[in-house]
Amino acid sequence: MRLFLLSLIFNFILIGFCTAQVRQPSTAYTGVGLKGGSSFSSFSFDPSENQGWATGYTAGLLLKHAVRVNENEPMMGIQVELNWVQRGWSDKIDSATTYTRSLHYIELPFMTHAIWGHKNTKYLANFGPAISYLVSNRDSIPAISDKEHDGYYQNEIEKPWLVGLTLGAGLQHTSALGTLQLEARITQSLNNIMTKRQQVVSARNTNITITLAYLLELRPK
Repeated sequence: MRLFLLSLIFNFILIGFCTAQVRQPSTAYTGVGLKGGSSFSSFSFDPSENQGWATGYTAGLLLKHAVRVNENEPMMGIQVELNWVQRGWSDKIDSATTYTRSLHYIELPFMTHAIWGHKNTKYLANFGPAISYLVSNRDSIPAISDKEHDGYYQNEIEKPWLVGLTLGAGLQHTSALGTLQLEARITQSLNNIMTKRQQVVSARNTNITITLAYLLELRPK
């Protein structure tokens, strides 16, 4: 949780820096757009489970602003998103039975954004805190005996909030029609979604997304 707070403070400082640099001679980019892609999710349980990755989807809105003061330095700025992310996991109970759980979150990442390069195709990186709230969840499992029953099967998730850190890297290509941004990102939660009453000591999420975004530049008048 300390890392989450430090990254949040750093991003607020960076916002002040970018605002100040706009008043000086610099190269700036502000864009808004849509994104979508695939989500791959897993939870690290304690006690451990015979668990697999769950696949899903993600979609959202993004806004980013970056400035370059020196031509020899990368563009630095902020990228903020509002996403719908499908997370979850699957447990292999036996050769014939698999438990699956799908969790749908609204996610708000607030990230430091860096861009390297001077051509139309550039490298990018994102890092920062992310907060998610559970909107809905669904599980599917055949009838099982009490001996096999785990506390969270077919029960509600008792902790709807996820707080974590996210790190992404990718490419962006700019043309007269707009900007395409391809990114692979990993988000690691710092808190648990379940309680000891549900027979789980720890349950933290690891989420990997691969997305493509389309942005339009907001040019000052």
